[in-house]
Amino acid sequence: MPQASLTGGLEPLSRGTVDGMDSDQPRALAQIRDLVAWVGEGRKLTQTGRVTLGDARVLVDKLDTGDRIDPVIGDRVFKTPTSAELIGLTQLVEWAKAASLIRVIKQRLVPVKKHVQLLDDPARLRSVLFDALAARNFAVDTGYGFETLVIVDYRLAFDTVASILYTHPGRLSVAKIAEAVWDILSPRWHTDDLTEPQLRSWRSANDSDVREILECLAALDAVSLDGDIVELTGTGHAELGRRRGEPQPGEEVWRLRIELSEVNDPIVWRRLDLAPRTSLATLHEALQAAMGWHNAHLHAFPADDGTEYGPALDDLAFRDEQDATVADVLGPGRELGYVYDFGDDWRHRITLELITDAREDRAYPYCADGAGACPAEDAGGPGGWATVKTALAAPAHPDRIEYHTWLGLDSTAVFDPAAFDRDHTNKRLRNLT
Repeated sequence: MPQASLTGGLEPLSRGTVDGMDSDQPRALAQIRDLVAWVGEGRKLTQTGRVTLGDARVLVDKLDTGDRIDPVIGDRVFKTPTSAELIGLTQLVEWAKAASLIRVIKQRLVPVKKHVQLLDDPARLRSVLFDALAARNFAVDTGYGFETLVIVDYRLAFDTVASILYTHPGRLSVAKIAEAVWDILSPRWHTDDLTEPQLRSWRSANDSDVREILECLAALDAVSLDGDIVELTGTGHAELGRRRGEPQPGEEVWRLRIELSEVNDPIVWRRLDLAPRTSLATLHEALQAAMGWHNAHLHAFPADDGTEYGPALDDLAFRDEQDATVADVLGPGRELGYVYDFGDDWRHRITLELITDAREDRAYPYCADGAGACPAEDAGGPGGWATVKTALAAPAHPDRIEYHTWLGLDSTAVFDPAAFDRDHTNKRLRNLT
């Protein structure tokens, strides 16, 4: 693991100028702007696609990346063999490439001219850099000798960090956030097969990766970072709200009706208000909270054009739900499906009911109405759930007590299949993790 921080000279809590940029702008914006300006009409790269060491010597000082070239340790000089060793500079270049501000053509680094205007619009530039950070794993180190969990599942790791910051306002522990990311990622891999030293290495890499993500967020002024304490800033809250598809007051809001298919007596449905730019990945989280599911199984969104969207997993041939919005797949006269648990096969029908404006006194996604209790997980699909309801409704049914126990109910409790609590549902929506 290289000793230098991957964010190099991005200095999370400080602001300043890099070659004269306005001091009230986040430092990362200044560095990216000056990097693109330096690229100019194009710069030659090495045969391996890296910035030449000669150019790197100029950029390390120009951009104040915090890297050390030919460091002296004791009485020895350690020659820097390639710019790949300069972690701060490498990250800035990869960040600008991920944001489509520069690109590589025939071993030359060139600007993407149609995006140059972003450099003069700090708000848009920050949003573009924020989205690039959320989507690409250049922010975390590859110097461990193995692919860390965060590198492999970067989007899930970033989204976990973002959700924790967004739904738990105030000062938070970096160590606790890293622990939460580990708890989310590790069950997806065979960590039980690791030896104790290996497990410590993987866990240490996870914690370091999470901190590096937070340092990049701090470089964008999205969080303040002080030792082990991190706190979301107003800027960060706005950027995360935008990524989650939360509309601003007066912006367009779509009201969706979600109805659970083949479940009757009573039917189970919800009305959900959200921005049309909401990603299908966020819609999945909102549906889980609004319906009352526990997100314990796989899911998919079959669209009416035959395309299926879902999580980006190698063994599932889905279009990535992160890359599609509600407006991409719904609209007047269109219908979207949502399938949860490919064993029980809970199918939902989603339609657009109403287009209105966002309200200042309301957080989104918002459940406007609904009816019917969500079926229990692993109930066996609509048919199995009908059997459970029949047993619960008959005091003399031989399986009634067993089903009460399975549902976690007191043996004397009366189960109401029509139960629905809108306030409780909206509390779940505000605590999506």
